[in-house]
Amino acid sequence: MHRTLLRRLALLPAFLLTVAAADRVTLVATGLPSDLAATVLVGSASLTSGKTLDVPAGTYTVTPRPVASGAQVYVAAPTRLIVRTAATLRVAYTRLPPGSADPFFGTGGTLDVPVNPLDVFDTWLLTNSGDHAPFMSSSGSNMGEMRAVLVRPDGRRLGSMINITTPQRTLDWAYLPTPLIPDRDGYLMGLSGQTNTLVRFTAQGTLDPAWKTPSQPGVLRGLLRLPESGVLAYGGGQGRAQLFKFTATGQPDAAFGLGGTLELPAPESGLVHAARVLKDGRVRLLVTSPRAAQLLDLSPDGALTPAGPTVTLPYDAQQSELSNSRLVNAVILPDGAALIGTSDGIEQRSRVVRLTPDGQLDAQFRAVDVTGATTVAGVLPDLQGRVLAVFQLADLRGSVLIRYRADGTPDPTFGKGGRVTVDRETVQGMALTPNSQILLASHVMDFPNTETAKLRLRRLLSE
Repeated sequence: MHRTLLRRLALLPAFLLTVAAADRVTLVATGLPSDLAATVLVGSASLTSGKTLDVPAGTYTVTPRPVASGAQVYVAAPTRLIVRTAATLRVAYTRLPPGSADPFFGTGGTLDVPVNPLDVFDTWLLTNSGDHAPFMSSSGSNMGEMRAVLVRPDGRRLGSMINITTPQRTLDWAYLPTPLIPDRDGYLMGLSGQTNTLVRFTAQGTLDPAWKTPSQPGVLRGLLRLPESGVLAYGGGQGRAQLFKFTATGQPDAAFGLGGTLELPAPESGLVHAARVLKDGRVRLLVTSPRAAQLLDLSPDGALTPAGPTVTLPYDAQQSELSNSRLVNAVILPDGAALIGTSDGIEQRSRVVRLTPDGQLDAQFRAVDVTGATTVAGVLPDLQGRVLAVFQLADLRGSVLIRYRADGTPDPTFGKGGRVTVDRETVQGMALTPNSQILLASHVMDFPNTETAKLRLRRLLSE
């Protein structure tokens, strides 16, 4: 019997007869702040810096995991480790520069969120107010309907597909939504066509059936929550800049203007492009016409006061009032200044300009033309006083994100010379995460295959 067993063992593969000794590996990570620990995978086993791991002798792939400290992210390259005796594993980390893809988001900084089946494509719209509200991916139809998906900045969908219906069933071709704004435990949005109204979403992404705003004439471009809990909607139509005030429950405020609507006297062919509540309670308004802009102040009692003169802009500051776009390409800053994205689609050049708090063109903001760009898709300030701007390039060549310093010059620490390019993809939305990472959003679809429709989110490092 013993001889039979020995003969059978002799026929087994040699590696089954090899018993490898266990050897101790210690991880030492360099290039990290002293209070950060690194973790690597030695094969499939996890090892933390300063700790030891007993592994059999052999050759292993070492995969370092990224390490984050606030908005700063550190990475190290994979390596090979040969274990024969006890050894110290040294892994060198480096900090990713601003503008790099965030390795903690999706796959390599990119996350695709399916939004199919948005089965009508007369209108593609993607909106976001830039203040951590969800992105809304939507399409409109010539039947006066709208379907939408709400997607949080972390990529999680809120609820399922929404078929939005309102009292305004006589719309000529599509609903045009404003960017969403936070509203207690939900979100508000304006809808425009031949008429306008407000709708409210719950925190779960469903329509709030208790919110019922009647439809009325006018085109909305944005919403603003007022300190006294009312809602100010702004925009314009048919060459008239307009404001619309609603109560906290969404009813037109009869004490404001004419039945809740206030028409601004100037400029001709203008619209209210952006609005913000200042520290003293005034509402600062940015009114633009094709080549002009002016800052106005709205007092709590509804009086309008010019905050500065009408200034001439280098290029066009706005999309058409009924454009298939609600790009956030103008913003008012906390001190009352304003940033405006201007574009010349024919000459294919764009530029961001700054107005001072007293409404003058800021000569100290020295941003220059971005050639080959037909549209400024978004403008946002960051927490350090820098300016972020997304430009759509001509001929579907893609988009470019530029970070400007406070003086309007490109930030050389960001991307390549201040720029990050997204090849052959039209970025349509931009937002900041709570720790100021940069989020870019675009639609991706293999037209006309509607089942491929996706909302593509990219998260970039800011520091």
